[in-house]
Amino acid sequence: MAQLNMTLDETTLKELMQSDRDQAVTKLLEEGFNAVLRSQ
Repeated sequence: MAQLNMTLDETTLKELMQSDRDQAVTKLLEEGFNAVLRSQ
């Protein structure tokens, strides 16, 4: 199984902490899926 490491910058983390939970989960999933697509 492949492993994918993803790095979020400090600004993105602060935005996630300040947003509501649904928005944070949506943003994390978006970042994760985009990382997977870029790695192909």
